[in-house]
Amino acid sequence: MNEDTFRKKYKVKGNVNTILNEMIKGLRQKRPKVPSELTYTIFEAGSFAQIWLQTKGCAYSKAGSCSCCDYWEGATIVNIADEFNKALEELSENIEILLIETSGSVLDESEITMEELKKILEYSKKRKFSKIIIETHINTLNEKKLDLIKDIMDDTTVCIEVGIESLDKQVLQYSLNKMSVVGLKKLKQYINLVHEKGFKFIANVMVGVPFLTLDNQIKDAVNSIHQLFDFGVDFVMLFPINIKEYTLVYWLYQNNLFDPVYGQTIVEVLNQVSKELLSRIDVVWYGNRKQENPAYQQELLGPYYCDECNDRMMNFFQSFNQLICNKDRVDLLEQCYQLPCQCKSEIRKKLSKECVEERDFYHMLDTYYEQIKKYSLMNIE
Repeated sequence: MNEDTFRKKYKVKGNVNTILNEMIKGLRQKRPKVPSELTYTIFEAGSFAQIWLQTKGCAYSKAGSCSCCDYWEGATIVNIADEFNKALEELSENIEILLIETSGSVLDESEITMEELKKILEYSKKRKFSKIIIETHINTLNEKKLDLIKDIMDDTTVCIEVGIESLDKQVLQYSLNKMSVVGLKKLKQYINLVHEKGFKFIANVMVGVPFLTLDNQIKDAVNSIHQLFDFGVDFVMLFPINIKEYTLVYWLYQNNLFDPVYGQTIVEVLNQVSKELLSRIDVVWYGNRKQENPAYQQELLGPYYCDECNDRMMNFFQSFNQLICNKDRVDLLEQCYQLPCQCKSEIRKKLSKECVEERDFYHMLDTYYEQIKKYSLMNIE
């Protein structure tokens, strides 16, 4: 099957993937709202902290975008900046790096107004962090907002973190269902804009994309990382998929159409990336996060590790992220890569098998989409 045949069969027109949009919207209709009292959450790891703020939620999520993502659906919190300040007061004294995020995008004015954003930045400035990371959708970036950040955080390193996930057009549309993809030319313009303001650009890249073979999951991540650095991004956050309730990947998992990402797959990706780039790549959500929304019933399903490597891999990723020197990261990675375990053996067997079978991408997509279509029709009837 080729792309044209696939698109005609599933009525994909332009950037609109109707079958995935409707499926994802249907799954999210059952999603409970964040309890009103949960106005923020805090996660700390060493000198790093993340503050999540409840907002009404991501506009793209509500439209049926994104197969894997779920930042919860909340409501507009009055005086959200004051809630943020309360969260700041709970942070440990040793915190130097702060990541700010919401139920969608920090710079989406329908979630956080410019006035509230100004207060949040001013509260952050008083704490004198060495680095502030602002997570937002790429389409929310503009000069007005970046100038506001620059004026207030003039003596702080500022990073803008954006979910790119992949640079493969087919992966973005047919696997991840990213509805708001910017072209490569526009992406470069956004990177340049961030740099013009004196900020750093962080791109998130996904590991374990659905509907791909293991080999292609690895290749997609590696190719995206190399291309992003060529475009001028400063850092990459490597995100293995965590299976979350009310997402397409959760439904796929429940129906034996998707397996948790092997944690060792992350190591395979790191091993194939140009070694001089390792000091600019961090690994996140590698199994160190838990479900923090009390309205949800299921725990997060993070990457899979066998009993032999679980503790070792938790220590590896924590140590890898803390190392600054590139050579130290290369040495640590080489040590980890050489250590045997059951799931590493399973990965290599799977990769060897895939080399022999060489399954066509659109044929694989067709198999998955048929199951999604059947489910959708059953629910309509």
